[in-house]
Amino acid sequence: MQKIIILVLLFYSSLVYSQKTIELLTFDCKSGNTSTTDIKRTEFKILTKHELVIDKTKYWSFQYIFKTNEPKVKVEFKNIYKQKLDTVFQITENNQQIYLCVDKFKDYNSKSLITKALEKRNNWNLKMTVAHCFGRNNSKLEIIPKKNKILAKYIYWEYPENSNRKKKFVVKKTISEQDIVFIETFEKQMKLMNRPKGDCTNHAYYYLKVGDEEIKIEESSCSGFDETELLTKLGIK
Repeated sequence: MQKIIILVLLFYSSLVYSQKTIELLTFDCKSGNTSTTDIKRTEFKILTKHELVIDKTKYWSFQYIFKTNEPKVKVEFKNIYKQKLDTVFQITENNQQIYLCVDKFKDYNSKSLITKALEKRNNWNLKMTVAHCFGRNNSKLEIIPKKNKILAKYIYWEYPENSNRKKKFVVKKTISEQDIVFIETFEKQMKLMNRPKGDCTNHAYYYLKVGDEEIKIEESSCSGFDETELLTKLGIK
């Protein structure tokens, strides 16, 4: 009987010893930076056995701390595009933090306006306005099909150095088929970001027009989504 008790105690102590405290965080995996997305917005669920340590999700927060004995932890969550994802994390001795890639996009098959524009030889026109505490920033991206090439034209207004008046800048360049894929992905993502009643101080407005078709998007979720990645991939800005 004494041996059985000792074995039970040893087994229990091994479980306690192997239990690890894990910090769950939101993360922008493309840039490699901690995300500004509140973890509550991901509507995450830890699907494997765990024990809550500190619940900071009652406030504006980006972490959730829990304990687990499991060698792997499965988490279901929603990305910034409101798509449901799940991922499995391998828990090791050195793995005390795990990250939800909230900017991970699950692509889907749908015909985009950029595809229609190229098929019908129409211009693809995207107007963008970002309203923030210090004013507004306006820009415009046009994709123009030509006879033997596709031209991208980016127009923006910016303060030159030592000036208190904005100046208009225009960047033109020929783009490739791969660049069209980047534009198509951005368009799909943009359509999912229609959050006019978010609680962010910054508001972004997107107005896309191709022929008679129009798409209007208002984004105020503070998710970090904007056109910067697209412009970088196109080599424009």
